[in-house]
Amino acid sequence: LKRYIDRDNVVSGKALERAREEYQNQNRRANARNAIPEAWNDIVKEQDDLLIELLSDATESKAGIRPAEDDVINFLASLQKYEPGDVVQLDDQKMRKQSRQHEAASERSTTSKRGTSLRQGNLIVSGKELAYRNVTDAMVLILSELQKKDASFLPRLSRHPKCLGRKRRLIARSPKQLYPTSPEYMEKANKELPGGWLVATNNSSARKKDIIKIAAEVASLKFGRDIIIDF
Repeated sequence: LKRYIDRDNVVSGKALERAREEYQNQNRRANARNAIPEAWNDIVKEQDDLLIELLSDATESKAGIRPAEDDVINFLASLQKYEPGDVVQLDDQKMRKQSRQHEAASERSTTSKRGTSLRQGNLIVSGKELAYRNVTDAMVLILSELQKKDASFLPRLSRHPKCLGRKRRLIARSPKQLYPTSPEYMEKANKELPGGWLVATNNSSARKKDIIKIAAEVASLKFGRDIIIDF
């Protein structure tokens, strides 16, 4: 009442100014809320890496084993699809809770490499521009291009110390070498590369980005100059 009908505020024009500001804020908030369904559809369609990472991390903490990326993607694709014009109804308590969750997710994304998002875009390999859909796609495209230019590239990359784990390899010729102790990942959690090679995909986005940087090193290229990608 004091804000809108206090005599001094009415005389000075502050009451009207505040009313207009409040109306504009509410209108902008409604517009943003109504855009949530379309934004959600875009995130699921584009296979947003931050969302995949968060869900994979939460699943691993509960099950003690990290889910295959394809299984996470398939689950997200199965969720409710919203039609244009659908309105999201949220009460104030839920909105405050979701706001806190969003802030926590943003904090994780800026402080944790595993939470760093890599969306679709274009990358450049030795002057050749390629479109990628997500971090897995970017990794496969770069490794494939480098192998096409040099048939010895993947054999050398597969022997790099950072691609040779204690229990499994990141680059190999068979699914069993990629997942010797996790047969459930052998069929789905890998991507084919030229020359009969395979790359493991059941890794965090940060690990896949590391593989791209290692690949640049093995190919005697400079990351950020010869291999350019936005992350």
